Amino acid sequence: MKHLSLSIVLFVFYNGMATAQTHAIDSLIHVLKEIPKDSNYVHALVDLSLEYQYTNRGEALLTADQAQRLAKDIGYSKGEAMAYNSEAWTYVLMNDPVKAIEHYLYCLRIYEGIDDQDGVACSYSNIGGVYMDVNNFPMAHEYYGKALAIWHKLGCKGCVMNTWFNIGLICQKQEDYTRAQRLYERSLSMAENLKDTALMVYTLLNTSEIYQAQKDYARAFTLRQRAFVFAEATHNDEIISEIYGSMSELYVIKQDVKQALYLAGRGLELSQRTQSTIYIMNNYNRMAQALYLARDYKKAFYYQSLYNTMRDSLNHAEGGQKLVQLEAAYQLEKKQARLTTATQQYEHQRFRRNVVVIAIVGILIIGLLLYSQRLASVSRQLEFNTQQLNLQVQNLKEKSELLERITQDAEELKKTIPLQNEAKLAEVHTILLSNIITEDHWDRFKKSFEEVYPGFFGRIRYFYPDITASELRLAAFIRLGITLQDAATILGISTDSIKKSRYRLKKKLNIPDGEGLDEFILRLTT
Repeated sequence: MKHLSLSIVLFVFYNGMATAQTHAIDSLIHVLKEIPKDSNYVHALVDLSLEYQYTNRGEALLTADQAQRLAKDIGYSKGEAMAYNSEAWTYVLMNDPVKAIEHYLYCLRIYEGIDDQDGVACSYSNIGGVYMDVNNFPMAHEYYGKALAIWHKLGCKGCVMNTWFNIGLICQKQEDYTRAQRLYERSLSMAENLKDTALMVYTLLNTSEIYQAQKDYARAFTLRQRAFVFAEATHNDEIISEIYGSMSELYVIKQDVKQALYLAGRGLELSQRTQSTIYIMNNYNRMAQALYLARDYKKAFYYQSLYNTMRDSLNHAEGGQKLVQLEAAYQLEKKQARLTTATQQYEHQRFRRNVVVIAIVGILIIGLLLYSQRLASVSRQLEFNTQQLNLQVQNLKEKSELLERITQDAEELKKTIPLQNEAKLAEVHTILLSNIITEDHWDRFKKSFEEVYPGFFGRIRYFYPDITASELRLAAFIRLGITLQDAATILGISTDSIKKSRYRLKKKLNIPDGEGLDEFILRLTT
């Protein structure tokens, strides 16, 4: 289950009522024909852009761009920032984090320029949300922390409440459940006082997920029932679909096939009606789990494949790398701007003979900034690559465990079906096994591994040209410190087979008796 998060500035409930949205769009278009092109016209364009976001995102971007250009022409800075903000949120809905960050940074620059602290805090929060979506938790913490500090000073209770929720979500993703629950409790208490039904629902659902992770299923179920009561009052199909789907998870755990299938089906139906990518993806996974429990393996594999495809498209691997570059470029530009301003003020106070000295100092400082930013960028890139490699390893392990379960279930099923159906079962079983772990999965693992340990495979092949692909794979597992049990699970063999493979690899590498295989590979590839 993907944890639920909030966007503070543009948190829009979409209930699928196309007629009402069409009416709002028509009304705004009519208004635009009647009013002069001033600040009110900019506001109307931004409102129209927001209405388009769930029906025609291309039109939403064009309308927001029109608002931004007009605001710039008439010198309305806040309106320009609002237009950029609308564009950024549209890119969030389109799963384009790079463009989203780029436009949120435009907002931030404008709000800083006009000293609009609330706007600055909103931009910080939105940037933190995008970083959280691509699992860059340190940067998400940093930006949410900046937003929280400003909102505390401004006394904005609703914004503080939402930020506590989002920081709690980061802690939950990092499995720091104690801190996450503490932050959710604060957020829920404020939501009850402010009568914020939406946030109450989100907080109850995420807290229930923590209890599910801790195997306290009774409390998890109670919290989801409570969330459902509040969600019905909002008439929000997206969140109701997520509650149906999350409750189906608990019925899968209870082995209640009928309820699990019904709730997963209802969740998928509602999420498809709202066209929400995240909720559809979550409910594909739940349908696969429920169908697997029902032993309908063909349909289970179908929905699991849909889930895997959609999940892979949301990993944002390339986007995450570009975000690191954008952040470094923005911070450097910001510091360079401050340095230029300081230099100009200094020159006005000093004689002309000091200009050369100031220029030299400026060049040195910029050089140091560039070097510092380069080090930070490299560090973040390595951290990101390592996260992607860990995801690939975990993905291989999960797929291998699924393969093992299917094989075991197939063997059990053979005992209960007529002999004439065994051939058909074997055919289905073969199709499943051939599609769970393919060479494409190993290629993605190899690519991620090479990004963290460049030249690893090439160096081993250089010294030992007769080494096989399976032996290289085992060497990579050793370099990662993967346990014998996990390696056996991923490769689909016994731990004894892994031990024998390690022994043969040690012989092939001509490792002296006094040195271990692990130490030798580490020394050879460092």
